[in-house]
Amino acid sequence: MQQILGGIALISTVLALFVRRTSVTCRWEGCPTLIVAAAGGGFFLMSPLASRLFGAQLHDLTTLWNVEDLLGHLLLLTCSASMLRLTLTRFGSQAVLDSYSLKFIRIPLLFIVPALLCLFAMSMGSDKYFDDFDEAGASFGTYPYLETYWLVLCLTFLYFTIFAARNLILLRDEPSLTSDMYFVTCLVSVAFMIALTAHAATACDFCEVVWCLGYISLLGWAATPMVAWRQRTRALRNASKVLVSA
Repeated sequence: MQQILGGIALISTVLALFVRRTSVTCRWEGCPTLIVAAAGGGFFLMSPLASRLFGAQLHDLTTLWNVEDLLGHLLLLTCSASMLRLTLTRFGSQAVLDSYSLKFIRIPLLFIVPALLCLFAMSMGSDKYFDDFDEAGASFGTYPYLETYWLVLCLTFLYFTIFAARNLILLRDEPSLTSDMYFVTCLVSVAFMIALTAHAATACDFCEVVWCLGYISLLGWAATPMVAWRQRTRALRNASKVLVSA
């Protein structure tokens, strides 16, 4: 089941990036495209395959193990922060958006990213190779730096994602299919991050449940921007046909 979901999610991510390939020239479509790319890249770098492919090379460059997992985690934060910024675009002008982004996204990340880097470097997670980095911790209380790293990562991801979900609720006066899809994806992503952190910080073994939730959320992060872009371009094509026929 896990492998099937992973394959479907990967194909959906590649397809979404292909469908949205022309959106890179649209400034207002940058966040959805970044969401797809960051989510896909993040889940890939967190996978055992990425550890086998890049783990040794990144260790040679940095002298730290599991750097690919660290990069994957940062990409997941990029995905959740982009989702929050996307919802903030509905609350005012560009000046208001820039103010909100600085207050709620950039300033928190200015402190959180260096903290994550330091905690990772000081933890035992950077001293030994792991196929699955979330299995590095044996039990809660054993590796304080690693457990603090997971706690900071989880709380930051939840902050961005729950904040975005709350904004989507406030925008319910303008319901749409894409808003509903984003909301459900946010909820699944929250469940995934909580399960991943619990799995990483304890000896409980429910890896398959964790990654099934993760691949379902990745499927949502890929499918929703793709559907949104298809709807937008369909409306533009219909409008151009009307103008041509007129």
